[in-house]
Amino acid sequence: MLQRSMLRGDTPGHDVPRLSAAAALPYLSRYLGSGADTTLLVVGASGLGKTHVLEQLARREDAPILRGQEDEQQFDLSGLSSFLGLLHPAMMHELGRHLQVCRDDDAGLYAAAHDLRELIGGLGLPPTLVLIDDIDLFDRQSAAILATLLPRLSGTNVRVVATATTPPRGFGSLRQLHLAEFSGAEAERLAKERFPGADSTTLRLLLEYAGREPATWLRAVGELCEQQRSGATPLALPLTTTGSHPGMPAAEPEQSLLLDVALSPLTHGETLAALHDDADASIAELLDTGTLRAHGPYVYLHDQRLRSAILRQATKRRWRERRAALADAVSEEFSELGAWYRSFLTADTAVAEELFRAAKRAAAEGHLQAAAEMAERAFARWPSTVPHPPAVVDVCWAFQWAGETALATRYGRWALTVRNGAENQLRLAAVQSVGALSTGERLFDAADEALVTLHGARHRNEVKKLEGIVAAAHLERWEPVAAREALDRARSFGRSTGGLGDRLLAELARIADAIEGKPGPSPLPLTTSDCAVEELIVRARLLSLRENHADARRLFEVALHHPSMQDRAWIAFAHYAALLNEIAGGDFHAARRTLDLWSGDAPWISRETATSTWADAWRHYSLGEIEEAVAMADRSIDIASRGGAPAHHARALALRGVVQLMTDDVDAALSDLRAVSVLTRDFPYPGLLRQWGDYVEACVRADCPAEARRAVENFAARMRGRSSRWAALVLSRSRALVAPVPESVRQLTTLVRSLDEGELISYEGARTLRCLSARQDAAGQPAEAHRTATTAATIFDTLGAVGWAAQTRLDSGRLPTRASPPNALEKLSPREQEIARMVQSGLRNREIAERLYLSLRTVELRLTQIYRRLDIASRAQLIALLGEDAA
Repeated sequence: MLQRSMLRGDTPGHDVPRLSAAAALPYLSRYLGSGADTTLLVVGASGLGKTHVLEQLARREDAPILRGQEDEQQFDLSGLSSFLGLLHPAMMHELGRHLQVCRDDDAGLYAAAHDLRELIGGLGLPPTLVLIDDIDLFDRQSAAILATLLPRLSGTNVRVVATATTPPRGFGSLRQLHLAEFSGAEAERLAKERFPGADSTTLRLLLEYAGREPATWLRAVGELCEQQRSGATPLALPLTTTGSHPGMPAAEPEQSLLLDVALSPLTHGETLAALHDDADASIAELLDTGTLRAHGPYVYLHDQRLRSAILRQATKRRWRERRAALADAVSEEFSELGAWYRSFLTADTAVAEELFRAAKRAAAEGHLQAAAEMAERAFARWPSTVPHPPAVVDVCWAFQWAGETALATRYGRWALTVRNGAENQLRLAAVQSVGALSTGERLFDAADEALVTLHGARHRNEVKKLEGIVAAAHLERWEPVAAREALDRARSFGRSTGGLGDRLLAELARIADAIEGKPGPSPLPLTTSDCAVEELIVRARLLSLRENHADARRLFEVALHHPSMQDRAWIAFAHYAALLNEIAGGDFHAARRTLDLWSGDAPWISRETATSTWADAWRHYSLGEIEEAVAMADRSIDIASRGGAPAHHARALALRGVVQLMTDDVDAALSDLRAVSVLTRDFPYPGLLRQWGDYVEACVRADCPAEARRAVENFAARMRGRSSRWAALVLSRSRALVAPVPESVRQLTTLVRSLDEGELISYEGARTLRCLSARQDAAGQPAEAHRTATTAATIFDTLGAVGWAAQTRLDSGRLPTRASPPNALEKLSPREQEIARMVQSGLRNREIAERLYLSLRTVELRLTQIYRRLDIASRAQLIALLGEDAA
């Protein structure tokens, strides 16, 4: 019974987080920063990035890594000897003198572990972190002793983070973190760290075939040629360089049938029935096991790694034989599939043209992966100097209609490298403009203007459609002047057929007025019975810009549920515009719901854009997940700056600034918000970004009164002649903030009392209360400040602003009981006092940063300021000075 209880813990008795390797690193850093002194075991299958995580953690924490070696398993206590050598080098060679294993059974090893615990505790070690990679490769005796020792290291100053493919016997009682596969975005980032010039769409497409295990994934990216990696040439799909797969069938009949399925992205059931006896029964069994999936009359292998393994098992001669048989037996229902098989048997260009038609049909029927595979193959077989057939344009628009903007842009870019007919050129240019609209990347209007000049007279409808898309893309980049130029070019060709295009152009012109902040009649919501769904979306966007958020929400909901809403490119834009509407309206609950709907409706091949990363950053910010919010905002800033998108760059900077302001990292916030004011110099209307109130507050809190007053003056000048409920409230708050403290309290109190219920129970209302609380505290009214802050936090809770509510409560918790500071602390700001007290209590800079949600660099800069203000030069002098004051 005793022996069984010693090593019974082989299943964790607590919730085990499951994270990718990319997410595991910040989790481990937070875990170590929390001061936890329990061992943590990182578990994951081979290839998921355990070693990568440990190496990154070693660099961040400056800790050694001990690696388990399979060839040392035959040497008893070899692993334990290496572990002790990291703690105390002399013990590696004198283990026999310090530790004696009397019996080689559970009881003997258990006793040895306890002896070792006493030995380590007596060494008086400084805080020590040991990282062990592949602890499951340790010899049996070492693993058994460590199974007992590691959970009992508390109080020794030794902390351990270890990795294992499978936890050794007895390790189940340890706290565990299980590694999962990378997300698409994480895989893309990982590949770009290794291959900076890699194309995002190429990576996302390749990921569907290579799998999401980091090691396998990086190997697949590395095997591409440079032109393929950069997105200049097609991929050869499916991959045939992967190894074996555990799902490989053993029976010969199944292998033969699965080879025929693997040879094509889609296979018609009738084709298989013509070539295989009892095909229907075999297919049914494979569908039941999940090996095959069905889509209409077609079957396919969903697991592309299994597909690659099946192809790899057969010879190329066998491939040719089966493709020839499949081409002859292909069903008339999808005769274009024959072109796929024949493209491997002949170099005839006509086969490539037929493949383009097959790709178009597959995309239109929802077989997106098959369509992409066929398109890649068709472009690979098409001569590089020959104009593409009209079917290429149809393929691009079929992907666009399906919401696969990244793929449509990819194939449109390739098609534009060769001169095509006028109508094809215009339609391809429109595809590229939709891509720019979705990513926010810079548009180059000169090429579009040239096409319009050359072909507008004969292709009026195509030109008007192109210019409408160009205008919309400029408007989402807050470039109303360029948008109006595109609208003027479109109107110069007269009225379009049907009238819808002209109505949309008129709506876009009204949106340009709203973006410039020009006064105009308040737009009325459209009745849904007599207008197209596209009009609903554009009118909703206009209502949102005019601050009619409730009616805008209603129209977006109607549009997204409209039975005629089939164009998924429009659906994606509606989700995005609806998110902007909810954020501008200050309803964090509704904004997160909208973001969830958008994420759930994502395209098959998505990619990281300045917009998508900004949306992710906003979600983290809204939930108070500070580190994640800042990381994603950084990512958005990087993408926007490389894509020439100043509006998106400014938006991400403003978000990072407000996150830092929320967590009292005032210096960093002020730096970002200053940069935003420079980037937005050409954006006339402050309501687009809404950073001015944050900028003024950051200036006041950073003790920059002159800069704060200039910011208020600029804000007021930009709003002169413009009407905005949001701006009226924020400008009044900003003017009150720059007044002397007693007057500031009076003005803010008057402002709060003047707000109606809807204005008070809003995001800006709660921010105003928070500012009033801070000024009341500065005026020596801590009790009033606490009551005001509590009200603000309650409103933040109501809105779903989790981060603001938590930070407001954290700040207000200190107000009523704040004691008079010692003499030295009187010279410091409240935040500096907090940091100084943490230094006095013995916390390290990294621990202070973790507790206050600041960056390590910010803590170091604050300490430098503290030393300068107190006329001291070191941490030791600070601790001594505070001790003298306390005495």
